[in-house]
Amino acid sequence: MRALRHVLPVLLSCAACAACDKEPSKLDAILEASTAPAVTAMGTTTATAQAPSPPQAPQIVIDDGACAINGEEILFASPDAAGRIAAALAGKPLVEGQILSFEAAREAKTPKIAIAVSAFRRVKAKGAVVHTRMRDTSIGELPLLLQHGPLADCSATGMVARDGAVSVWPLGGGTAQRFVRGLAGPDLTLGSAAVRRLSVACDSPTWLLAAADNIPWGLTFDLALAVRGRSDAGSGVRASQTLLVSPAPVAGRKVVTGD
Repeated sequence: MRALRHVLPVLLSCAACAACDKEPSKLDAILEASTAPAVTAMGTTTATAQAPSPPQAPQIVIDDGACAINGEEILFASPDAAGRIAAALAGKPLVEGQILSFEAAREAKTPKIAIAVSAFRRVKAKGAVVHTRMRDTSIGELPLLLQHGPLADCSATGMVARDGAVSVWPLGGGTAQRFVRGLAGPDLTLGSAAVRRLSVACDSPTWLLAAADNIPWGLTFDLALAVRGRSDAGSGVRASQTLLVSPAPVAGRKVVTGD
């Protein structure tokens, strides 16, 4: 019995060693392969490839002082602000040949919006949609025509004058109808109705929108929405395309639409 007690530990140790030297089973190999990181031919571990993010259109916000593109501000007081805005947009995805969406503050003067729109033309955007707060604080939108060919002389023009009156006349020139400012601002009801009547008499898909350099964009925007039928003024204008004209033309004279 004493000899057996000395031999038993040795036997157990040998058995343990034999177990360690045993070839791994197929199940062991599968488990090990499933948990090990992938290794390239050069012996380095590869990470899982991530799909590239889809291109995003630039975020454009305009107030009276600047045009911000993806947070980068271009001051309107800078020399050649339109050129600087165009340079900031050049090469960005979803710009050339696309419809640019932007936000414009009501208090921004209308010529500031026209500067940005001019820059959009330079980078060959197809069109633009401007989003602006309306009088009831909801957000309205207005599609703007950017690229166009020759326009018919009978195309209707609606402009908010320096004193807040609304003037309406054909692009080629003629007697301008004038609707004086009311207590709440430009007479949107009579002014927009006159634009629609002039548009009905002309086979043109485009009408022209303008404002004096002191007029806030909010008032210009209100006139445009009224003409398009987004108010109590009645049904929308026959011409479906709105062209923002700058600088402001002289009421009754031929409108120059070149950039």
